[in-house]
Amino acid sequence: MASKVKVFTIASLALNVAVAGLLVMQKGNYVSQAEEAYQKKTNAYYKQATNIVEGQNSVIENNAVLWNLACSANMQVKNSKEFAILEKRLANPSIFSSKVQGSPDGKGKLRTVSWNSDYYIVASFDKSNKLIGVNVDALLGNADAPALSDEPEEVVETDSEPAEAAE
Repeated sequence: MASKVKVFTIASLALNVAVAGLLVMQKGNYVSQAEEAYQKKTNAYYKQATNIVEGQNSVIENNAVLWNLACSANMQVKNSKEFAILEKRLANPSIFSSKVQGSPDGKGKLRTVSWNSDYYIVASFDKSNKLIGVNVDALLGNADAPALSDEPEEVVETDSEPAEAAE
């Protein structure tokens, strides 16, 4: 009988060691699965955040080009040809587009420069192609900016004298 207890004790001990080894191995497997899931989620969130930041940076960069074009036009440009030259120099044609149309009152023309339908500027010219002003309402967040509607637009008057070049 003592030998049966000895065999049973040894068998029980071996079984307990085997179960403990399985638990340790499973625990290690759970840890690696958790780390892998954490890495996947973290990478996905990081990519999503990166895309959002890159999108915002793109908006900021493109709007900076439109602001630069509007301000430079008000200071340096006298007519539509000079505006087109300035636009070509500042605005990348693969990102920005231009549309020229007659003004709603029929007394001139409008040149809209945009990089999407929400962000644009509108340069107004009279019949002799002289710059009247540049409308930046869309850049200021006016959803009802008149550049894409049929209503007459409000323009910012420019000085009649051209700005001297800074040296």
